Amino acid sequence: MAPDNRFCANCGAPYKKYKKEPGRAGDILSTLFGGIVAIALLFLFVLQHFGLYSFSFYPGGTEVWQYERKIITPIEEQAGNEDIVLGDLEKYDVAVYVPSQTFDSETTIILSNPKRNPQIDTKSFAPLGSPVSLDARGGQKRFNKPVRVTIAIDSLENVRDGSFYIADFNERNKWDYIVPDEINVEKRTVSFTTYHLSTFGVVNLGREKNVEDFVNRKSIERWARANIRDVTIQARSDAVTEILRYFNLNSNKSASELVKNKVAEECPDSALSLYLAGRDSAGFTRTVADSVSTNIPKILTPDELERTLREVCQQSWIAQLAPEAPDLLSKGNLDKATVKIMNGISAEFIMPRVENIWVDLADRKANIWSRAEVEKAYQVYREGSDQSRPLWGYVAKAGNFDELWDQMRGVKVEITDDATVSYCRIAGKNPEQLTLKEKTLITQETKQALKKQFDERAGHETDIEIIKKENTAMVNLLNGKNLLKIGSSNPAFSSNDDLDTLMERVYKTVDRVKKDTGRFEVIYQVRTTDNYSEAKLKEMIYMSDIADLVYILYDKGEGAYMKKLADMQLSPETNVAEETEETAAETIAEETAPVETTASETTAAETTAQETVASETTAKEQQNVSLNGKWGSSGFVFEINGSTGVFSTLAGMWQTFADAGLIKIGDLKLKNIVKTGENQWKCQELYWFTLDDKPSAVGWSEAATITMSSDGKSIIIKSKGIHPDTGKSFNSESTYNRL
Repeated sequence: MAPDNRFCANCGAPYKKYKKEPGRAGDILSTLFGGIVAIALLFLFVLQHFGLYSFSFYPGGTEVWQYERKIITPIEEQAGNEDIVLGDLEKYDVAVYVPSQTFDSETTIILSNPKRNPQIDTKSFAPLGSPVSLDARGGQKRFNKPVRVTIAIDSLENVRDGSFYIADFNERNKWDYIVPDEINVEKRTVSFTTYHLSTFGVVNLGREKNVEDFVNRKSIERWARANIRDVTIQARSDAVTEILRYFNLNSNKSASELVKNKVAEECPDSALSLYLAGRDSAGFTRTVADSVSTNIPKILTPDELERTLREVCQQSWIAQLAPEAPDLLSKGNLDKATVKIMNGISAEFIMPRVENIWVDLADRKANIWSRAEVEKAYQVYREGSDQSRPLWGYVAKAGNFDELWDQMRGVKVEITDDATVSYCRIAGKNPEQLTLKEKTLITQETKQALKKQFDERAGHETDIEIIKKENTAMVNLLNGKNLLKIGSSNPAFSSNDDLDTLMERVYKTVDRVKKDTGRFEVIYQVRTTDNYSEAKLKEMIYMSDIADLVYILYDKGEGAYMKKLADMQLSPETNVAEETEETAAETIAEETAPVETTASETTAAETTAQETVASETTAKEQQNVSLNGKWGSSGFVFEINGSTGVFSTLAGMWQTFADAGLIKIGDLKLKNIVKTGENQWKCQELYWFTLDDKPSAVGWSEAATITMSSDGKSIIIKSKGIHPDTGKSFNSESTYNRL
């Protein structure tokens, strides 16, 4: 027994009181409890070993991904010269498609659920389903071809406000987030492609992390689209040279240099870059062509101009592209003849060239950063990646592009293939027709171009950080308007939207407002005029105004949006339309002004001719050749009044889009209608777009023309546009009858 070592307060002698120790029953209970704990721990480790459940202990209470291991024994297959599929969606909740020659030589590829649970931050995302690991025997960590992975999700109970992403657990214990290639909500599957071995899982990003990732991506995209100055300068020079070639002026070195200098002054690359970045080949061509047609008559003497125009009017294409030009030339109206010829040249020859060459080149340069694998390669180029802590399968020193390029494998092949397609389109060849020398040259130029882009970006990371701050301010203002809220109370929200889809839609609408107002410089802070002159403010727009306009567009429709633009004096097209109408009125007045003659000067033949003209005019007046009124086809009706046309009756696909909440009666179908000639108008037309045969979006054409029949009973609308989701361009032609 253990003594009590206290002492007597009176004499100081030891106080010999004894404590009572536990009896035999206590020993038995203690031993029994310890045995139960030991058996429980043993049982859990047995479950872990045989894959019946997965768990881990981490210090500090760090949370881990809890999941059921569906793949008890790792699945192994030989990857060689034939396509293979690992796993099974029904049985394992995962299927991996591995193309032939994914590896340099026959390699064993391994699919499993990781035994050790990855750490997670539940503030960043909610894990869905079970993560999967891809591994291989051998030294090759990166693939020659894209490997497609499809993961099934057994439950959606953890789904929150954010979007579905793929989380890629890299070797430095960080999660990277990848936008999936496909999400099938009905089947509960998510698919993506990868070029490297790793552990992957489907996650539902939290709202804060989702917004952060979106802002980062859009900031890089915005910088990239602004960083196409070199392409823009080349495109402007090429367009002017081509125009002058059709005017037979390239041989006149003095005149052609003067024209090029004036165009460069009037069409700065900062303005033209916006057209290329927005895939607006029509706007780019129109801006350059207008400058050229204005300056040619100023630079050439009248005699030189007349001689030049006469030579051009002898070309075979004049009859189709500028039939009015010879008559205007014979009447001495050289300026108008120049404009007519320019319109024909730019529409037929220059705009397709701008689109096929320069828009494509600018697009490829900007969009290179939308590839997740290119972003990873760039990060390795900046930071390096060593054997002990490799990133995404790379082992390369920082700044060593040659080493990095070789390890990019399938990614570099994909980029080079895109460059090859572009080269063949310009050269009018099929890829099979290319010589070895051409292929080698394309590969070398692609490599050099990518290194240049990596170096350019490395030197502009500070600029990207500034853009991130601006985009964050934009998101905050849009949030304040509830435009990024998930739910029916947000007019911009559509059913089945996730946060990423909603933000993408609103972001595109912000760009549209900038384009509609012609104001691309945005003020993000609180409304103030202290830092800007009045003249400068007329070129800028407050982000708060953009947010107001976006909300009105979705809440009230096109008509209210256009009215708000006019009320806020932010529509640059209002004055243009007024000037055009005044000019047209003056022209008509000039052309119809009576010519004074004496009775003796009027012959019988002239009198008869005048009577015939008067009779024809009376008959024509009886026909309705006004564009105003209702037009329709197959039950679909819209009404034109002045410079706009609105939906009156919906049918067919327009009704489907109305049911989806994308349009409604009273919204604009046509806008910016301006008369360009007899029975001819130009405008912009609203399109509907589908994706996977479902309503996706509505948007405006790049340019459109309206041609009315001679009897005024029908119109043909021809337009050209770009699909907002796929980026593909297309042409449209529709006939409508007067009602």
